[in-house]
Amino acid sequence: MFNAQNTTRVTNIATVFVLVLFAAFSANSFASHKITFAFSNDPEISPQFKFFEMLYREAFTRLDYEFSYQVLPMKRCSVMVNSGKLDGEPQRYHDYANTYTNLIRVEEPVFVTNVYAFATNKNIAINTWDDFKGTSLYVDYVIGALQTEQSLVTRVEGKYLTGLKSVTQGLERLHVGRSDVFVDLEIRTKPHLQTIQFTNSQISIVGTLSSHNSYAYLHKRHRELAPKLAKVIKEIKAEGLYDKLIAKNLPFMLIAH
Repeated sequence: MFNAQNTTRVTNIATVFVLVLFAAFSANSFASHKITFAFSNDPEISPQFKFFEMLYREAFTRLDYEFSYQVLPMKRCSVMVNSGKLDGEPQRYHDYANTYTNLIRVEEPVFVTNVYAFATNKNIAINTWDDFKGTSLYVDYVIGALQTEQSLVTRVEGKYLTGLKSVTQGLERLHVGRSDVFVDLEIRTKPHLQTIQFTNSQISIVGTLSSHNSYAYLHKRHRELAPKLAKVIKEIKAEGLYDKLIAKNLPFMLIAH
């Protein structure tokens, strides 16, 4: 028979067991509300990615997620998110998931992305992708910029086309005459051109190749989260916070949304 002491002991054990279960459940619940994006640039250096950090931290906080990021080379970002090792990317073009088929597009655009041709020779005029056909221009782009790469490889002969690791490398090659044209996003390139390193480089925009909406992408396991994130981004825009983040980090951008 149980006496009062045994009853108390059983009660205490049961209480501890319940608390342990509750702690484990809470830990698992918290872990399930973490999300990590792949960033191709460090927000502490790149104004573009500081904007992304602030935008998505706000958005995911509203969705009760703890947001973080890992900085990786651009191509590696695609691989890590498509494999499910990371959860998402901050911005890619509309048809990105045609290549990386494990990804889900978040349907509210983040902003309009302009793809520019940059050169030091102002006599070069590149107004469409097809203007590269049949030329002997040496053209550079950043590896992992998928749409840019796909557009160039079908128009520029291999001996004239070079994929690089960074925007800085592309601008440096232009500046010293190792290439004729560098193709990249406005939002990625303009901040570099405003640094001391390139202010007197004579590098300028010689053509607009495309203008398109950019979207966040999530791994398919977050399929149900995608419309919720789209809704929150839309709310952030409607409240005016989006414009404030743009003004704070990317004042040179004229972004339609």
